[in-house]
Amino acid sequence: MSLSISFEGKRILVTGAARGLGREIVEELAKQGAIVFALGRNAEYLAKLKADFPTVNIVCVDLANWQATRDAVEGLGEIDYLINNAGIVHVEPILNCSKEHFDEQFNVNVKAAVNVSQVVAKKMIEKGNGGCIINVSSLGAKVAAQMLGVYDCTKASLDMLTKSMALELGQYNIRVNSVNPTVFASNMTKTFLENNPGGGEQYNDRTPLKRLAQSSEIINSILFLMSDNAAMINGTTLLIDGGYAAN
Repeated sequence: MSLSISFEGKRILVTGAARGLGREIVEELAKQGAIVFALGRNAEYLAKLKADFPTVNIVCVDLANWQATRDAVEGLGEIDYLINNAGIVHVEPILNCSKEHFDEQFNVNVKAAVNVSQVVAKKMIEKGNGGCIINVSSLGAKVAAQMLGVYDCTKASLDMLTKSMALELGQYNIRVNSVNPTVFASNMTKTFLENNPGGGEQYNDRTPLKRLAQSSEIINSILFLMSDNAAMINGTTLLIDGGYAAN
């Protein structure tokens, strides 16, 4: 049996969609004919996305603002799929992490995922047709890295949130899974590598496949988990790391 993946006509919300991996996810879904809602806080980048993909629906809101986010997501109506992709990182030693940096990372990486998921999942339950939520986590949830201590903690929290949501929402045929990618080309990765000289080579050396990931490999994994081909996959945290964590 061949695998078939299509999201044509499906209503999909992607957070952190203004640029980077989020934008690439939006682009792929738009090409497939999905009704995509691209949520981000940078109006300039969102405008560029809209110009390139006119069918995409733009949602400009700061996820750190709990009520403004709820109001914006409520206004979108029913959502079939949610991709909690938004994330923020401060590359710094734990001893240097300020209260502000700690709060920013947990507010966006964990708290916002709870907030958006609450609104979306309640609508999924009301509709009664099930749904799927993907949380974009990180290899850092499984393997600690220098200069990323607090960020790694947020992703470990997100993985446990994924499992808890899967347990609670499974009865409504709502599947919840995480993807946990290794280092791949992104603005966030660039910041990490610039502050951690030799970091890219270190990941390559430890990874059995001897390379970093491509964003397309992350996106393909997300699309698979969203599809009916993964209908029995729920509550998993899928490592996309070339075997890094097995070393």
